Amino acid sequence: MSSANMQSTDSSIALEFSAENISEEFGIQTQPAAALAELDGWDELEAGIENDRDWEEIDGIGPSTAETLTELDSDLPVSSPEPDIEGPSPDISTDGSETDSEGGDSEKPDTQEDSDQDPSEQTSEEESEDEQEHDDQEAGEQENPPEEDEQDSDGADSLYEVSSPPSVFEAAIEKSRVVPFFDAVSQHVDEAKVRISDDGLNVRAVDPANVQMVDGSLSSLAFESYRAEMGVIGVNLERLNNILGNANKGDLVHFQLNPETRKLTITVDSLEFTMALIDPDSIRQEPDLPDLNLEAKIIMDGSVFSDAVDAIDMVAEHALFSYDNGSAEIHGEGDTDDANLDLTDNDDIHDITAAGVGESLFSLDYLKNFEKMLNKNTTVTARVGDEFPIMVDFGLADGHIQIEGMLAPRIKSD
Repeated sequence: MSSANMQSTDSSIALEFSAENISEEFGIQTQPAAALAELDGWDELEAGIENDRDWEEIDGIGPSTAETLTELDSDLPVSSPEPDIEGPSPDISTDGSETDSEGGDSEKPDTQEDSDQDPSEQTSEEESEDEQEHDDQEAGEQENPPEEDEQDSDGADSLYEVSSPPSVFEAAIEKSRVVPFFDAVSQHVDEAKVRISDDGLNVRAVDPANVQMVDGSLSSLAFESYRAEMGVIGVNLERLNNILGNANKGDLVHFQLNPETRKLTITVDSLEFTMALIDPDSIRQEPDLPDLNLEAKIIMDGSVFSDAVDAIDMVAEHALFSYDNGSAEIHGEGDTDDANLDLTDNDDIHDITAAGVGESLFSLDYLKNFEKMLNKNTTVTARVGDEFPIMVDFGLADGHIQIEGMLAPRIKSD
């Protein structure tokens, strides 16, 4: 791309390389544009277009956007934004004072020359007035705090305070990136509140027995296109998963919400499904995330977690996680047979940290739900304490899906 294309004819200011400008110039959705904004700049973007780059290798770029970029030539219609300041630029003097470039000095009042008052007395009065003005300003700020601060303080919880559906939700995503999200949540509950925002989708739910909780998020960057306002919808996960099962792995799944009828249209190729949503108020309220101080943390490959669950399932109904400072193991004790997995000397264990000694016993049936959610290449972080719950964290779909699960311990009787 020539420098002429990167400069405005009226200004030497180059157009900022940002997701918003990329989206506007190329006519693509905001989320794929945000993925392109991770590149080094316009030059790298132009080089990729000229050399027929495989755009799908960039996270967040799907087939449709990749095809659009491939069809572009290198002479991109990039222009500069209009200058923010109109008219002559202000003249900044070397002592830091600002004056008008057109006769600004002539308008200065000659107060000190015309006044008979002693300069030191005048200075004292001016300082007193400045202090009073400063105090009045601080008092005003306390009485009327900035609106932005109020919004920031409420922003973290606002998503979970919304009870109405979003006014807009239109999105497209590959099946391979959306199915693991809803499949993971469905291991715990049949119905769920799906919270929708600019950042993506979030589901937090606890199983009917109050034993196992899941908190999952699907980033908006995982979508081929994404347009949404904040809101909540109620979803029957079994029906949704059945519909998604009609798509092939690389197919795009399109979602469109009708907020008035509270129906979600799901389109896969030429198939179109209209699914009635559930009143969110009829679904169990989401739990609060507990703040637990867990002594031990084990970072492992998903294969280690799966192998341990499978091995103990052969001999017992419960799994005992134990730790002793720098060592940890998972043990299962049945009526006749035992199984034990030492995590300390295992090549697939990335890290073990523990402060003290402890153990917790967990139902294997619930641990199997965690196993079903992850794959063997997933990196799993398990945190546990002495007769405390276990917290299991992992990512899916190239990190676009984040899952945090909690399982309460089975308290051993003396």
